[in-house]
Amino acid sequence: MMMTVTSDIACLYSNTRWPEVTDIVLRRQTTFSKCLTLVNTGSDVKIKRYSEILWQLQQRVVIHFCVKLGYNFTQIKTSLTACYPRVLCDASIYFWIKAFQGGRTRIVDTPRAKKSRSGCSRANIHHIENIVTQDRRATVRQMSTETGIKYTSVQKILKFDLKLVKKCAKFVPYDLTDRHKCLRMDICDFWNRLLLTTPRVFNQIVTMDESWVYVYDPQLKDQSLTWLRKGEARPQKPKRGIATAKVMIVTFFDSKGLIYFEYVQRPNTVNQIYFRQILTRFTAAYHRRRPRSSVGGRHFIHMDNAPAHNATLTLALTRQLGWRRVPQPPCSPDLAPNDFFLYPRLKKDLRGQKFANVEALKDAVADQIAAIPSADYKHCLLQSWPRRWRKCLAYQGNYFEGMP
Repeated sequence: MMMTVTSDIACLYSNTRWPEVTDIVLRRQTTFSKCLTLVNTGSDVKIKRYSEILWQLQQRVVIHFCVKLGYNFTQIKTSLTACYPRVLCDASIYFWIKAFQGGRTRIVDTPRAKKSRSGCSRANIHHIENIVTQDRRATVRQMSTETGIKYTSVQKILKFDLKLVKKCAKFVPYDLTDRHKCLRMDICDFWNRLLLTTPRVFNQIVTMDESWVYVYDPQLKDQSLTWLRKGEARPQKPKRGIATAKVMIVTFFDSKGLIYFEYVQRPNTVNQIYFRQILTRFTAAYHRRRPRSSVGGRHFIHMDNAPAHNATLTLALTRQLGWRRVPQPPCSPDLAPNDFFLYPRLKKDLRGQKFANVEALKDAVADQIAAIPSADYKHCLLQSWPRRWRKCLAYQGNYFEGMP
């Protein structure tokens, strides 16, 4: 309710502690709500929900005015009920009558003293910090039992005083040693310098790897995310394992696109003898599909450190076919283009689909490979790969995926 404050009421309050209201009303006729806004803005009171408590402040002013006129409780309650659709409770009206009769002039609530944090003393903070330093996995309940500090106080110490957050450990492919980290940094630094000095080399690099694809591979957790309205039930799905029927695929690609891929036929395994056959077939396909690159040029091949790739017979055949090996750091799938680009891209749309047999799976894999544009291969080798080298150097050889 908006009501205009008259000069008579302003004169009535001229001897109170409200010089702001008196000055505003006498100089320019204004609304009551504007007066209250300025009064409360000048004080230390912070009104967060002004519209909700405006009616309470209005009725307190009316009670103060009626007390000045000598009204009793019943008369004040009757006057408020006649003017306002919503009235203060009897206890509040009685409280303000007694307060104004006792000489109080402020209608705003007195700021309350902050609640003391008796359990968050310096000694307790130091005690909790020592426990966390000794055991990073200690629970709040264990700390509370050991120290005798209340559970809620321990929570406040951890959150507000020590600024600690408890997070789960991140899964990584391998447990890297100091030697592994040094090798990762050395090879990434070599690649980075090679890119700066001779960037054309990376247009001639072919990268290869092997991976299993399954007749049924369940979807990842982020592939099951669903938009829901508030109150809707969370969808459920049964937990299923990976199918036993599978086939291994071997892929070779460069910055222009996929060059060659084949499936490992059972009962063969990728040992050095079988891999030599794959390497021979790939080299023939490379000369057919990249004739300009294979005439008088240097050929570089990148592969991981699998036993079949580093075998003596394999290294001899690689040199014989005219290939130069590009080094790959150990235990580093995050630095292998097939592992961070091609295979996740290939398997993403295959997850959740159940194929009748291995032949149907091979057809689906071929369709997925054909759907990847050649520009994505170029972006992988010339942009995403170098960006990962720099990240590896920035993180001192540690794994960096999922890190801030």
